[in-house]
Amino acid sequence: MEAFDEKRLNDGCIDRISRLPDEILGEILCRLTTKKAAATCILSTRWRKVFPYKVPLTQIHLDDTELLRGPQRYCKCFADFVSRLFNGSLLDDIGVEKVVLHCEKYYDYAEIFSWFGAIIRLNVKKLHLILPYSPRILDGFFSIFNGFGSLVELEFESEYNLYVPDDIVLPNLKKLSLFTMSLPRYGYSINELIRGCPMLEELSIVEVNFGGMDSIYIQSDLLKKLCIEFYNREDECTIVIDAPNLEYFVYAGSKVSDFAIKSFKSLHSASLDFDLMGGFSNDSYSREAKIFEECSIANRLCLYGAAVLALDSVTLCTFPNLTCLALGSVGSWYKCEMLAHFLQKAPKLESLKFEKELDVHARWDVGAFAAFESVLHEFPVCLKRSLKKIELLQLHGHEDEIKLIEYFLKNGRVLQEVVVVYYRNPLDPDILSRFSGCPKCSTKCQVLFKEGDNETASYPDNRRQWF
Repeated sequence: MEAFDEKRLNDGCIDRISRLPDEILGEILCRLTTKKAAATCILSTRWRKVFPYKVPLTQIHLDDTELLRGPQRYCKCFADFVSRLFNGSLLDDIGVEKVVLHCEKYYDYAEIFSWFGAIIRLNVKKLHLILPYSPRILDGFFSIFNGFGSLVELEFESEYNLYVPDDIVLPNLKKLSLFTMSLPRYGYSINELIRGCPMLEELSIVEVNFGGMDSIYIQSDLLKKLCIEFYNREDECTIVIDAPNLEYFVYAGSKVSDFAIKSFKSLHSASLDFDLMGGFSNDSYSREAKIFEECSIANRLCLYGAAVLALDSVTLCTFPNLTCLALGSVGSWYKCEMLAHFLQKAPKLESLKFEKELDVHARWDVGAFAAFESVLHEFPVCLKRSLKKIELLQLHGHEDEIKLIEYFLKNGRVLQEVVVVYYRNPLDPDILSRFSGCPKCSTKCQVLFKEGDNETASYPDNRRQWF
């Protein structure tokens, strides 16, 4: 190795990375998938000393997605590597805490279950599975892990039916995330699963098909975070939530026949996105009113899609603790009316954010600002006492939009900062001069302009930002 380095040095090319200390090389390799990190052993005898002796194998990340375009033997090599890793003695004394297993290819049923057996043997605490094309795995997964006491975090993504034993118990599971899978048509698997996790603190149910279930019952005194997202569902059901200590609530979706919420007395943050593809109805108004009423004690509230429209359709309650409000869009006249009503119902509001819209060409209705002004019969208390920051994350440059920002500048008595993000480079000088020259009620207020990155907004990411 030294002779090799001297030759490289004489040629003017220094192998600098191999000269790094083992500890630093170990930190570099731990950021790769486990298979890639192991592959460095064949580079030289120098690298053979790094893996696995200097790589913290407390987290195992196994991913076959880069092998999909290669020949079938590549996937066979991947499966052989995983089997040798799990079934050997290398990991026995290391204390593996987390395993991420992402398999896009279909592997032998018995082989994958031997990996699950190794995960149980190693007392893994966190397990993240992405197995989109392994239908038989879901038939027996929970039967194998039933009673497994070490598991505290489980994330599972697949596209097939999830079968759960009636007596399922995961006694120490604190975080459960289910993505894109289905439930047996006439089963109540999700209810059995939630009931069998007495220590559950965080639950995410995303794009799960409940096929034929009449109701989903979420009951836990320890639950602190709850995320429910589903669209394109063919069935309707009632969601019953009995979580008195819930602090974070995210709901996005459609076709829920009813909500039965016992109490959100500890709620801190909520994010709502109604997808009313079938239009408004008396039932939908009643459902939304229940949700808004329960979320009215939150300190932070984020509204997207039809949730913004719904505020104009229900009797708006008071939000006595609300300090931060984020809105998906307010460009139409009726949404501006809603905003005016909301400002009057949130006396402690400190931060107001207008999120970037998915439609970058969205326009403001002519007369939107006039609709906003027509509602304000009384000056909002928050503008007098608490509103300190406003963020407009997508400036369109429409007249009513500019008038709305000017209104806040002229009337925000304690306003300290207005952030405007624009996507036209350079910014229209007329708009710049109007904002800069607008009289400000607060002498401490600054108007900051930032250039956007032109990337499409990602509502799902925003909805779960507090998780």
